[in-house]
Amino acid sequence: MSRDGRLWPDREVTCGAESLHGTAPASLMAVGDDGSSTPSTCRTVRRVGRHLASGRTSTHRPLSESDQPATLPTMELEHLVYLCRSFQGEGLAFWIDGGWGVDALLGEQTRPHSDLDLAVKFDDLSAFQRVLQIQAYSRIYRAGDAGWNWVFQDPAGRSVDLHGFVLDGQGTGVLGDPGDGTMYPAGALDGVGVLDGIEVRCVAAPFVLKFRNGFVPRPVDHHDIAALCARFGLARPSRFQSENG
Repeated sequence: MSRDGRLWPDREVTCGAESLHGTAPASLMAVGDDGSSTPSTCRTVRRVGRHLASGRTSTHRPLSESDQPATLPTMELEHLVYLCRSFQGEGLAFWIDGGWGVDALLGEQTRPHSDLDLAVKFDDLSAFQRVLQIQAYSRIYRAGDAGWNWVFQDPAGRSVDLHGFVLDGQGTGVLGDPGDGTMYPAGALDGVGVLDGIEVRCVAAPFVLKFRNGFVPRPVDHHDIAALCARFGLARPSRFQSENG
């Protein structure tokens, strides 16, 4: 995502992934005239926090497979790491968004995931496509997807959702037409996390909280936000003041 967890409410599963149709992902924000940020009607991106605490035990309950919709395929950690190494081997820069971005910040997988959301440079989209095609991924086309949002799926139903941005002079990752206001704000991509021993860049924790607060949270959102706040000592956003929202 996000594209929020690229986990959004009221979405229709059309490609077996968390990247679904409906409200835009919590990670990408549209900035209004009053300076407020709200989820864009386009997909948005997620960012991970850069302070990975070491030696701290988790205080949250990991979600199990039974907590997830049974119809979604699973993006296994081993497969994700293989993809990341493949991208890194080609010298491609990427930032993990969505649910996997949260787990990267936490330094461990805490729940199942059905897709991988990545923020990438717009000019690198075709290079990512070539690497994914080698891994048997094919690009899928969905009505309403923006030109900067490329989605790929493999025969097992796992999907990789790419958000191609262009950095402006202020460090903002602009998605598409700047006039649309869909972006990764400056600092959002400063997160650093770890997955299976690999250091990865991701959406920073404070921005994850801000993005997820832009829509009615689902159980996975409560799980992710509770875990991040407990790990990094952050205050819960307004929509997450109680476990029941």
